[in-house]
Amino acid sequence: MVRRESLVGCLALLLLTALSACVTAGGQYAQKSAETLAKRTDYLPLDRLTYRTLTIGELIDQEVGEADSVILLDQHEATYAKAFALPQWNEPYMVKIDSHVVGAMHDPAVFYPTVLFLDAGFREVRRSDPSAFTLRRDSFSGNAVLNGTLFVNKSNSEEAYMVIVSQRRHADNARALHSIAVQQTMVMVPVGGGMMMTWMLPGGARESSATMIPAASGRLKLRLENYRPVEMSGKPPK
Repeated sequence: MVRRESLVGCLALLLLTALSACVTAGGQYAQKSAETLAKRTDYLPLDRLTYRTLTIGELIDQEVGEADSVILLDQHEATYAKAFALPQWNEPYMVKIDSHVVGAMHDPAVFYPTVLFLDAGFREVRRSDPSAFTLRRDSFSGNAVLNGTLFVNKSNSEEAYMVIVSQRRHADNARALHSIAVQQTMVMVPVGGGMMMTWMLPGGARESSATMIPAASGRLKLRLENYRPVEMSGKPPK
């Protein structure tokens, strides 16, 4: 019969192995995604991408990577591209985008979105700024996401399409400018044989800096939502 202490010790070893793998997952994921993208040479112009039509309130949850088209951003930077047709503008709406982070707290890899807004002729008329995105950590699950909100108002109502790409320059400029609000509590868990293991549980709070590793691929969630702009006085505009 297997002794309880031996069984618990084996489980603890497996857990430590899994945790060690998680520590390097971010860097490994970013490296693999870059190597895969580097093999692609089938670049498409913006007017030849396949555009999925978006509707207000619809939630899109998709991977961005090998299955997607590749464009040359600014004529020299290869990037995967997610292309969407925007709804006809009737009233202001916002585009909410989440890019999920891969890896451990100190080793986060992320597809850092750059959003290109195009007119009906597939010409770029606006490009998102990296400051539109902030790295956040869910206080319950501990999962981190790069979250951003962009606005489509009357002044840019001519925008007909949206292409989400990853611009390395934006990611490099912003990688050290963010911090993750970490909600966690350190506890000691007995694992048998007189041994203890440190475990981090949701709860407590501390601020921890994070250096993001740009990844060529990732997982995106996005949603379009109507909103009502207000003037600085707090009153809706006429």
